[in-house]
Amino acid sequence: MSLLDYTINGLSQKIREDSITSDEILETYLECINNSVVSERVFSTLSETALRIFASKAQRQQEQSGELKPLHAIPIAVDDLIHVANTKTTFGSHVYENHVSESDSAAVKMIKKAGGYVIGKTRTSEFGVMADETLDNRISISTAGDKLSSGGGSAGVCAAVAMEFAPAGITLDFGCNVFFPAAFSGVHAFRPTPGRIPVTPAKFFGTLNRPVVSLITQNALDAAILINVLGKPNQHDPWSVTFPPCDFEKRMLQSIKPLRIAYVEALWNAPVSDEHRIALDMLVAKLRKMGCRVVRSRPSIRNPLDAWLTLFSANLYVYRYSDYADSNRELATPYFSRMLDRGQQTGVEELLKAQEFIAGSRKVLLNYFNDVDVLLLPATGCLPYPADATEVNLSDGNDAEIWKNFGSPGVVGAAFGVPVVQFPFSHSREGLPVCMMGIAKPGCDDILLSVSSAIQGGS
Repeated sequence: MSLLDYTINGLSQKIREDSITSDEILETYLECINNSVVSERVFSTLSETALRIFASKAQRQQEQSGELKPLHAIPIAVDDLIHVANTKTTFGSHVYENHVSESDSAAVKMIKKAGGYVIGKTRTSEFGVMADETLDNRISISTAGDKLSSGGGSAGVCAAVAMEFAPAGITLDFGCNVFFPAAFSGVHAFRPTPGRIPVTPAKFFGTLNRPVVSLITQNALDAAILINVLGKPNQHDPWSVTFPPCDFEKRMLQSIKPLRIAYVEALWNAPVSDEHRIALDMLVAKLRKMGCRVVRSRPSIRNPLDAWLTLFSANLYVYRYSDYADSNRELATPYFSRMLDRGQQTGVEELLKAQEFIAGSRKVLLNYFNDVDVLLLPATGCLPYPADATEVNLSDGNDAEIWKNFGSPGVVGAAFGVPVVQFPFSHSREGLPVCMMGIAKPGCDDILLSVSSAIQGGS
């Protein structure tokens, strides 16, 4: 079994058994990256010299100390949306192509403090905004096929984990930019309750649409290990929340049978492929075989995508427009430019209506979770589509609204402030990943991860 096949948990066990060294771990991943012809389409920044210095230091610590930190010698891929000290951080933008971060974000600091390190910065779309892709211009490589879309957004970090360039990664979720590429790559993605993991610099991305540090892993247990490390309040993030103590790893061991689990084929009018419907039926059957109570139930909420896009584009305009003023505007990608224009054209009345819609729908959803612990549904609703698909040619009848609705479940967390987990469950006849999504009320991150773990482990 190759070291690349090990999860964070597996690597940590090997390290504690002294059966592998910190140097061996790094060199194995670097060999995989260097031998790949597509790694440069996954990573935006990679420094082998700095990595080897860190690995040597970690190895000396491993030899001298009997007690190792929770992420000792574990390489983590970091989305280019996240600040890493003394490292180029471009946010996927040509305007920031020469920007070097002065300090680590809170999440990166905690990874390093826990003994882990950043193996590289991964490619992302401009400030995480979903983007049109063509075969000649994709955000990252598609792990599903050469002619298929990477999913856009934070595709780089998802591809890094899927292609075994790193055992895990972290990114920022604004809505859709994580769950679409994660589904297309077939990796485990977890967006915790807002405030669980601090985001710094706090106001860099704006306040109308707050991003959430999200975890890209191979399974739920690794997500639990990471959130045990990262889920701590931070005084530099005014939106950081102090939650009751929870050992997420131990929570994985508890039975999910007492939980009230609901399922639905689709939220609002979001389309769902036949492959996803079949997978959902299989998932429900599996849960019932495990002794779980599963009922079909749909919350009475409407699609929040347009309201969320109003807030998101307004936020971009307020906090990023000055970066793209005058000559810099031509550096913006077409989709990002359209979002800036939409934000500029948003009036106060439209903004207030969007906020009112989101607040009202969130109240309905939270009331729904008084009777349900977890809601399960298909993720994205479609299989990876061609890289040159656009809003006007992907769906039958050239209906742009249908195209947008495929991804609309991905904005549930961003729009309503609830935790969301997404996990690979099966494959289509063509071998493409089919993923499922779970939603719970704020604060119930441990329940979501325990359900995901039980489904993936089958017990």
